[in-house]
Amino acid sequence: MPTKRVRVRLAAMALAVFSAAWPAGSAEPAPAPRLAPSQPIPPAELEALADGAVRQADARDHVGGVSVAVVQNGQVIFEKGYGYADIDAGRRVDPETTLFRIASITKTFTWLMALEAVNGGRLSLDAPIDTALPPSLRIPAQGFSRAIRLRDLMTHTPGFEDQVLKGLFFHDPAQIQPLDVYLAAHRPARVYPPGEVSAYSNYGAALAGAAVAQVEKRPWQDLLEAEILRPAGLDHTTGREPYPPRAGLPAPMPASLARDLSRAYRWTGVRYAAQPYEYSGVAPADAISSTAGDMARYMTLLLNGGVIDGRTIYGPATAAAIRTPMFAYPGGAAVDAGVFQTPMRGGFLAFGHDGGTIDFHAAMTLIPDLRLGVFVASNTESGQTLVWSLAPLIVSRFYAPPAAPLSPSPGLMRQAGAYRGEFQSTRRPFHGLEAFMMSVLSTPVAVASPGYLMVGAERFVPSGRPGLFQDVDDPPTQMQAVMADGRATRLIAASGELWRRDFVHQTRTLVVMTALTALSGLGVLGGLFSLARWRLPQSRLQRLAGSLRGAAALLWLCAIATFVVKLSQALGDRSTLAFGWPGPLILIASSAALAASCLSWATAAATPLIWADRDGWDPWRKLRFTATVMVFSAFGLLLAMLGALQPWNP
Repeated sequence: MPTKRVRVRLAAMALAVFSAAWPAGSAEPAPAPRLAPSQPIPPAELEALADGAVRQADARDHVGGVSVAVVQNGQVIFEKGYGYADIDAGRRVDPETTLFRIASITKTFTWLMALEAVNGGRLSLDAPIDTALPPSLRIPAQGFSRAIRLRDLMTHTPGFEDQVLKGLFFHDPAQIQPLDVYLAAHRPARVYPPGEVSAYSNYGAALAGAAVAQVEKRPWQDLLEAEILRPAGLDHTTGREPYPPRAGLPAPMPASLARDLSRAYRWTGVRYAAQPYEYSGVAPADAISSTAGDMARYMTLLLNGGVIDGRTIYGPATAAAIRTPMFAYPGGAAVDAGVFQTPMRGGFLAFGHDGGTIDFHAAMTLIPDLRLGVFVASNTESGQTLVWSLAPLIVSRFYAPPAAPLSPSPGLMRQAGAYRGEFQSTRRPFHGLEAFMMSVLSTPVAVASPGYLMVGAERFVPSGRPGLFQDVDDPPTQMQAVMADGRATRLIAASGELWRRDFVHQTRTLVVMTALTALSGLGVLGGLFSLARWRLPQSRLQRLAGSLRGAAALLWLCAIATFVVKLSQALGDRSTLAFGWPGPLILIASSAALAASCLSWATAAATPLIWADRDGWDPWRKLRFTATVMVFSAFGLLLAMLGALQPWNP
C-alpha cells in the first residue's frame, strides 16, 4: 500500500492537472466565484468539477470505476457513480448500491468502538493494552521498559516493525484465520520505544480491534454491526468478506451485499483485467466494504458529533477525541484518536482517513469549518491519484484563494551537504527476507538549484523556523528536519518519518557490492574454461580452494540473476510480491546466496594457508584469488546484515 508521503506528492501533482477540469464543452475554465465558509457549494458546479476530474483521470490513468459522495450542512449535495463495477457483466457503478473496499478507513470505525469502550470504563487509553487482550495476544517486552497502550495504537506509535508481505492480503479464502489466531501467528517485532516514533501499523489497529472484541465479549464484525452500522442506518456497509462459511470464522458477507460488490481491475495497457478478491488478515484495520451513499451518512454522522436522524451513535467525549490531537506533527498536522488531522489550503483543517488495498483506493475527508465531507473510491489500481486529490481540489476551487508556488531559497544551496543522503521510512520490516526486499525502497534527499530541498520528487523550502520546511506546491504540508552533528538525521512529517540510512544500508552500497561480486564471479567462471590455467602448477590445497571459489562464483551469479528477475517482476506488478510472497524465486536466491556465503567464508579462512604454500601458484595468482574471495566474503557479510541469507525467515 502506498505511504502517506506518496499520497501527499500525488495529490499535489494532481491538483495542478485537475485544476483545469471545469464544465464539459467550455473552451476556457471559467473562474468560480469565491465562497465564504458559510456559503454552500453550488451542486451543479460541483458536479461539473467532479465530472471533469474523473474524465481527465480516466484519460490519463484508465480508471475503471469511481464512486463519489459529498455532504455539506447535513445534506448530500452530490453523489454519483462513474464507469463500471463489473465490466464483463456491463454493471455500472451505482453510488447507492455498489460496494467498494474502503480499506484503512475501516480503522475509523474501530477507533470509534474503542473510544466508546474507554468512555464506558471497559478500556483505558493509558493502561497497558495487554490488560484487555487474551493471553495469546499479549505483547512481550522485547527489551522495552514501557508497555504499549491503546493511545499508542491509535497514534500509530506502538513501535512495531511493519510487515506488508506476510499475509496482509491474500486471494485464497482458505488462508483466512480467526483474528486472534492470525495476530498471534504474525506478531511483529518491537523496534521503537512506544509513543515516540510514528510508523503506521495495520497490526496495531487490528490489535486494538481484538482488544475491543475481548472486553465487549463479541466478535469485531458483530460489534461493528450492533454499535454503528445498524443504528446509523448503514445498510450497505459490512465488515464481513465473501468467503465460504467455515467453523471458527465470523459469518461471511451476506449474499445480498456480495452481489453488489465492485470487482477490482488493473489496466494492462490495452484492457482492464479483473482481479481476484483481496481477503484481509486484519479485519479491524481494513476489511470494510461500503457504498458512496452509506459513506455520505457516515460522514454526516462524524460531522454532526455522533448523531444522525435524531439517534446518538456515540457520545460527546468520543466526538471530541477524534478532533483532539494525540500525537502532533509539524505545521498543525496530527493524529486525533486514530483520525488524521491535516492542514489544507485556505487555512482549513481536514480530518479523515484514506485507504488502499492493492487495487482499491478510497479517501474520506471532513472539513468541519465548511461543514463539508468528501468521499471518493476507485476500483482500479491506477485510481489513487484521483481519489487522493479530489477533496483538496474541491476546497481549492471553491474556498481557498489561489496561491503561487513558494519561491526557492538560494541560501539553502550552502547547506546541501547537511541534507544530502538516502533516507528510509520508519514504516518497514526489520528482519528476514522481507526486510531485505523492502530495503530497495528508499527516498533520496538532496538540495537542488536554485534552492529547493528535494525529498524524492517533492520540493520544500525553509519556512523561517529552524529546520522547518514547507512544500513548494502545497504550503500547508510541512516537514521538520532533526539535526545531529550538522546533518539531518530524521525528516518528520504527517506523511511519516524518514531516517537517514547508514553506509551498510544504502542502496548504492548494495549495488556496488552486487556489481563487484557479479564481475568477480564472471571472471572466476571465465578462468575455469581457460586451458592454460589448468596447465599451471598448483598444490592439492590450492586445487580444492579454487574449486570452492568456482562453486561460490556459480552460486553468487545464480542468486544475483534470480533476485534481479524477481525484482523486475515486482516493479512491473507489485501484486507478485503481495500475493506471492516469498515465492520460489526469492527462496532460490536466498538459499543460493546463503550457500555461496558459506563457501566464500570457508575459502577465506583457508586463504592464509594458500599464501603459506610456496609451491604451485605464483604471488599474482594468489593475489587475484584473495581479491575475489574477499569480495565474495564481504558481499555475504553485507547480505547477512541486510537479512537476505534467511530462507527460513521470509
